[in-house]
Amino acid sequence: MRQSWRTIRATQLATEEEIDVSAGLFGFGGVFDFGINTAGMANREGLLNGLLLAEDAKPAADGLMGMMPALVIIMGLFYFLILRPQKNKEQTFRSMIDNLKEKDRVVTIGGIHGVVTNVQRESEIVTVRIDESSGTKIRIGTSAIARVVTDEVTTK
Repeated sequence: MRQSWRTIRATQLATEEEIDVSAGLFGFGGVFDFGINTAGMANREGLLNGLLLAEDAKPAADGLMGMMPALVIIMGLFYFLILRPQKNKEQTFRSMIDNLKEKDRVVTIGGIHGVVTNVQRESEIVTVRIDESSGTKIRIGTSAIARVVTDEVTTK
């Protein structure tokens, strides 16, 4: 059985008492300094294992399959933190618009406050009275309603 020069040299270095740390292993200026402790003495087992593991190192995983668990976790977080809450918010808003009736107080996306006087569900148009004294009314689309104002007082 033929041994590689790295294995032979690692065995020789592991049997020596000290290693010249300043020159580095194999004279490469410290590139392969495996297993050197703070006292400057070589950790023989760490040096030998480091060299053998570096020689036999294999790629972690093939491309996409190695990233698959991380991608699944990111997709799950994206769904639960962004998509699901947005879907719930949109569903409650749609039910609020579908349950719109006369005498509901609304605020439009332009900031106009008014009272609903007529709802035409087929054409999605709502008539809103914006001035009580003169009876001024405007017709807006249901998509222009930002929220329905309730009489409930919320405390923070």
